[in-house]
Amino acid sequence: MMTIRERYLSDHWFPTLVDSLEHLIDTGKITPTEVREAAMLACINYEIRNPLPIPVVESLEEALRCLERMRESP
Repeated sequence: MMTIRERYLSDHWFPTLVDSLEHLIDTGKITPTEVREAAMLACINYEIRNPLPIPVVESLEEALRCLERMRESP
């Protein structure tokens, strides 16, 4: 797993996002707290629009198998 710095140096879009946020902070248009809150709200909104399906299972064993499949999938 890459560190954040490694991702910044190697990813295509991540540096643009970081630099844009840093510019907004530097110019006083937004605070670091507002960046964190905005990122959290964006994640919450995404999860609301794209909920994970809740499987219906008949037994504990089936539920455990289902959880294992979900854990293994990308």
